[in-house]
Amino acid sequence: MFRTLFNLYLPSGETKRPRKDYLEQLEARVAELETSQRHSADRPVKPTKSKADAGSQLIETKSGKASQELLSKTVTSSAFTSGRDGSSIKDRIFAALPEQQTAKSLMSEASYGPFISPVFISLPPKSQVESMFEIAFDEINYVLPLFDAQVLNNLLQGHYADPVASPGKDPARWAMINSALAVAIQLRSAPNSRSEMTKLSWCFFKNAFSVYSAISLRGTSILALEALLAMAVFMQGTNDTRTTSLLVCTAARLSLTLGLHQESYVSGLDSATKERIRRAFWISFILDKDISVLTGSPSTYDDNVASLPFCDPIMTALSGVQFNPETSLPSVLFRYRVELAAIAHIIQKDLRLELLSNQGQSRVQEVVKQLNRRLEEWKENLPSNLRPGYITWPETPPMARESIISLHFSYYQALITIYGFLAEFKQENSHKAGWRTELFRSSPTHAASQILNLLEYLPPQQPGRLWYILCHPLSACITLLRAVIKDPTDAKAFSHIRSLDLFVGFLDRVERDEAPGVQNVLDLCRELQSRALYAVSETATYGTSPGSANTSAASAWQKETEEII
Repeated sequence: MFRTLFNLYLPSGETKRPRKDYLEQLEARVAELETSQRHSADRPVKPTKSKADAGSQLIETKSGKASQELLSKTVTSSAFTSGRDGSSIKDRIFAALPEQQTAKSLMSEASYGPFISPVFISLPPKSQVESMFEIAFDEINYVLPLFDAQVLNNLLQGHYADPVASPGKDPARWAMINSALAVAIQLRSAPNSRSEMTKLSWCFFKNAFSVYSAISLRGTSILALEALLAMAVFMQGTNDTRTTSLLVCTAARLSLTLGLHQESYVSGLDSATKERIRRAFWISFILDKDISVLTGSPSTYDDNVASLPFCDPIMTALSGVQFNPETSLPSVLFRYRVELAAIAHIIQKDLRLELLSNQGQSRVQEVVKQLNRRLEEWKENLPSNLRPGYITWPETPPMARESIISLHFSYYQALITIYGFLAEFKQENSHKAGWRTELFRSSPTHAASQILNLLEYLPPQQPGRLWYILCHPLSACITLLRAVIKDPTDAKAFSHIRSLDLFVGFLDRVERDEAPGVQNVLDLCRELQSRALYAVSETATYGTSPGSANTSAASAWQKETEEII
């Protein structure tokens, strides 16, 4: 570079024949400048914070305008020197530059990857987190045994022992700790502080979700799967079905990518690690099948994976003991939840009008009978004290009630799907006794009423599980309204309205506890109840359905009701 400058800045009067002594003097100064540049390249580089900081430092350096003037004078000088004092030109050049070698330091520190994770809230002191983890997950582990106190404490030890712990250093650990904190706060919020605690839990969830991309694309451990499942469990406590579905599907896909559906994956591992892997896989399986039934989307898992071994025993944070899957209540409930999730998904997949509409009556009848038989066999295999319709609630452990009620909800919802399909499937001779005798012992309305009756035994609802619980009662409410609107003269119409009133009363109690988002659902159910009551009252008073004397009014009322449903 300086050789080029040497050729460019010869004095104008001596471009053809420069004096020998002048050339020697100028070459000596250029050599001195090159030597000083090589020495400066060997200086240690001080760290810089960011490209923006370095840029601002360059702009706001003390030399500022003086640096620009200095560079201008340097370039325009005919002899490339400051005068006859013989001062080195390097002082003038480096005075205009920052002390650090900006380009080299920025290239070493800049992050060009997509995994940049902001921290929305700092973690509390370790002692506070540990005490929260000890008491927060007893009930949820009866439903989904995901939060192992020992595993969580080990993660805390590793995180707080690391002096430079950051989200990007171990994304799975960061996500699991923060999502567990979010779930713990969500489950243990006091009624008078739910608004503030909801905001706090969301901050920890956003900490976890900020590393979602890193986990979903680079996760290679069982901890990554558990972190995704923990985030999904938190989202089950909200009305955001889309994000819940995203997390569940990502977790299911990751489990298949890791090969957890193959028994060879756990061969050679110690028993504790083996059961932890199986437990996480089956939780992912349950959530995937549940979200498939809820949204109607295809399941990620093939139905054949349900033949894999279960956890034996299942170890959870409950009292810190091991559970025998043959006798322990959490293990029994977990095992039957897996089986029912698989059956419910098969029912939804096989009973689709577009697939069976062109089939003959005998074929449709055979499909429905097989599914109904499979569901009833599952019910008969349950312990007698856990079967729907036979359970003695006062003798049931309060901690296990939500898990048992959730299991019964899923069973009755499967019945609604089967008999609701039969109601929609219209064939010329579907009214024959051979078609109805075996399959219509129960009906969608009976199953829906049973779901709403179970709300009486539900323990005081924690806000973190509210929306997960509401799905099935809301579906049952719509089923009963359909039945009342279709036939207001039915002898059970008033019974259906009383069942609707149970759900409205339940929502009213929850709304008084300031549970977020319940008011809209409560208003909807009150509207459904009032329409059902109006239909029955009109029929009882005038002997006709609402608006039957006026065809246009009847049509408008019917259309509006269907739109609400």
